[in-house]
Amino acid sequence: MTTDRPHLLVVVPNRITGDSRVIKTALAASRAGYRVTLLGQARRKRLETSLDDVRVVRVPIVRTHHEAYLAAMRTVTGRRSPIAYHGPSEAAEAGARLGRHRERRLSGARGAGRLAAEAELLARRLVHRLRRVGAGRETVVEPDVSPDAVQWRRDWPILVDWQETFGPVIEELAPDVVHSNDAIMIGVTAEAVRRMRAAGRDVRWLYDAHEHVSAVDWGTEARSAVYRQYEAEYIHQADAVVTVSDELAVALEQEHGLAARPLVVRNVPIRHVDTAGTPRLRDVAGVPADAPLVVYSGYLEARRGVATLVEALPLLPSVHVALVTSADPAAGTLGEILASARALGVADRVHTAPYVAPYQVPAYLASADIGIFPGLRHPSQEDSLPTKLPEYLHARLPLVVSDLRTMAEFVRRTGVGEVFTAGDPESLAEAVQKALAGQQEARAHITDEMLDDLSWETQSRTFADLYARLAGRRPEPPADPSPWEAVETGPDGTPVVIN
Repeated sequence: MTTDRPHLLVVVPNRITGDSRVIKTALAASRAGYRVTLLGQARRKRLETSLDDVRVVRVPIVRTHHEAYLAAMRTVTGRRSPIAYHGPSEAAEAGARLGRHRERRLSGARGAGRLAAEAELLARRLVHRLRRVGAGRETVVEPDVSPDAVQWRRDWPILVDWQETFGPVIEELAPDVVHSNDAIMIGVTAEAVRRMRAAGRDVRWLYDAHEHVSAVDWGTEARSAVYRQYEAEYIHQADAVVTVSDELAVALEQEHGLAARPLVVRNVPIRHVDTAGTPRLRDVAGVPADAPLVVYSGYLEARRGVATLVEALPLLPSVHVALVTSADPAAGTLGEILASARALGVADRVHTAPYVAPYQVPAYLASADIGIFPGLRHPSQEDSLPTKLPEYLHARLPLVVSDLRTMAEFVRRTGVGEVFTAGDPESLAEAVQKALAGQQEARAHITDEMLDDLSWETQSRTFADLYARLAGRRPEPPADPSPWEAVETGPDGTPVVIN
């Protein structure tokens, strides 16, 4: 042990708020004795706040290269109206990127040949879209574009903008260890570390892969190829690789030919935390005390399969559903789900409820009867245990899950709930009925030993040990550590909420 405090920089390509993994990572490192800075994205100007002992820095991304790219695409595709850009995953970008991809594929074609080529591309695109929004039973996505056919610096220059915006800030903050989260930050960190080492600084970094990049739909086939190429270019430069499940660790090791299997740190709740004052979900949603309540908590998109849950409700006449989400009820996926509930005559049993602070989630959900994840089959969902499942377990809720490989195996092995066929409302309804009838037995299988293993206090020890190995020294934990319930505050000490 030493009183020297290595400086850990945790970097993430989002606005930090709501990213429970990076917030818990920063607090755990501070509690382990590290000097911690958390770096994320701001909307318009640089912001600095504090999360107890953790320094929080947010900077806006400057889209110099990408704006030029968009202007060029408008010229190539003949678009006259501006294309709004709000981030690398926005649907507005898909049209511009598809236009460029079409032009490359159609270059050189003339007359009837050009029309035939365009018809072929449209047909391929339609088939691909139907595959993605259908019953969801596919386990493999066959991309139309190989990573060898793209150049990320040319074909998705927002990644260059990320490097040029965040790289100098990383160098300015002068860390000893960088914890790089998600694929967007892998190149940002690698290039910044390379420059710092060239300048004589001894700095190490780790790549924390939150998802299987090769299995994620990044909006277009070409863009998905870009992200696969981007990760492959930089992953071998990391001093260590960490991920969220054993299954994903094996996939990354095999896919990239890594010298060592990535370490696994599951994204799980903090177990021992003060949740006094946390509201009850049943009260917030307005569900009667004697009504069976199934909860889905988290991000909403078609692949999460919540539509299947609503379609099952006519077969579950007494069951209520609570959707814990920040989504707009008048638009997007949530709007479609609520419209479906109205059409099916079950709208009075579908409720929405807001998020609470990450450390409060299990206590918030505990008044429900069942926690559900009805995800459709897709490669990006097969290889990890969704964060919401440990949250349900810490709330002592039996689980109902679709037959996605990793979570289905977990539920069957541990006996904590029921499994149904993904995308099948009848199978889902049967599983919910069985889970409600077998609540007592399932809850008995949610043991203290299981919850200790699936706790952040346990899982984050791997990070603390890895930081010490990379930094070459282990600091002394503080006598008065940052509380897990820490609230972000501004320079004047007043609480702030950054959206």
